[in-house]
Amino acid sequence: MVLTLKTDVHETIDRVETSDAFIAFNAENPHHYLVHAFATVRSLDSATPLPPLELGYYGKEHDMITVFTSDPVAARPPEEVFKEEGSIAGLDLLALRQGFADALRIAERTRSSQYPAHAVMQGFCILQQNAVYSTPVWNITLVLNTLNMLNMKIDAVTGEVLSRELQNIMSLSAEQS
Repeated sequence: MVLTLKTDVHETIDRVETSDAFIAFNAENPHHYLVHAFATVRSLDSATPLPPLELGYYGKEHDMITVFTSDPVAARPPEEVFKEEGSIAGLDLLALRQGFADALRIAERTRSSQYPAHAVMQGFCILQQNAVYSTPVWNITLVLNTLNMLNMKIDAVTGEVLSRELQNIMSLSAEQS
């Protein structure tokens, strides 16, 4: 007997991939594969309902990504991909153990213990396969009320915080000049 773990991400994938919209898309684009799950958040409070995830499916042949919203399920028009050379790695869903809610809990625990004076105004969360860590990684960027951004990378298998960096938003514009 094989035990499989179902996270909120797996449930979203099931909902999207069994929809009529995805089945029609997949019939025309059978070589596309899942490369990311994305959401914006306004709060890391576990009492706040999770926002719906968006799922990105990449096709090497046209180097385009098609994003599906999950509530309601619908496809956006294909978009160009922001990436370095080569193709994008598919998500290793069998390895995924830390779902969206888990990642937000870990991010909030880290923020509140390491940066308690910085409240969250908005956040961006993306689950991607990471070549550096060779595992699925939650990349979470939080915009804070102190004009800072906190970026964390969380291993989606173990839940370990792989990196965290607090940066002043004002220093970002100075670096780009």
